[in-house]
Amino acid sequence: MSLTFLNDLSFAQAAIRLVAYLIVAAAHGFFWALLAGLLGDRDPAFTGRRTLNPLVQASLPGLVSAVLFHVGWSKPVVTDPRHLRWGRLGALVVLFGGLAAILVLVGLFNPLRLAIANMLSGATQLNVLAVAQEVQQQGILFVLFNLLPIPGLAGQLWLLAIRPGIGPNLRRYELPAMIAMIVVQLTGVVAGALAAPSAWLSHFLVTQIS
Repeated sequence: MSLTFLNDLSFAQAAIRLVAYLIVAAAHGFFWALLAGLLGDRDPAFTGRRTLNPLVQASLPGLVSAVLFHVGWSKPVVTDPRHLRWGRLGALVVLFGGLAAILVLVGLFNPLRLAIANMLSGATQLNVLAVAQEVQQQGILFVLFNLLPIPGLAGQLWLLAIRPGIGPNLRRYELPAMIAMIVVQLTGVVAGALAAPSAWLSHFLVTQIS
């Protein structure tokens, strides 16, 4: 296990990844809560998760992972399939709908990057473009990684769809699972596994701007 990659991570790069993560996490947490509410689960609204405030939606382990590896996740939204319209199927609708919203966000950043390139110049242009590009990169990796059925990720909705009543027990494993995910990423296994599918999605979703 090597930590030499930390030597190549500058303060500016860390700041860019942090800002991009907050944008992606805020969008995902909001749409997760919104979809759960539309399908009948009132808990996300009662707990204040139907918001674009990144401080509410961010997960500290997810933030650390995003800054170090470009791969993050938002704070899980408490969701009970038994309260959802369509039950277990509703949980999967929330999972895929929330992640699909992030892919839409990735696509919407193409015209934004073009506008930035035309309107700004100098260091400001470079920094804002770097954030926009990082949002797109993180967004794609976010979607792929959060499909995994692991506590703490959006993919935990797979587990809730299989056994709707395990929510309280599942939450006890969220923090250990998220810490384990960061440790696993130090080996480079996750980056290697996500490289091909992320490149494929980038080909269709990310426009190259000269």
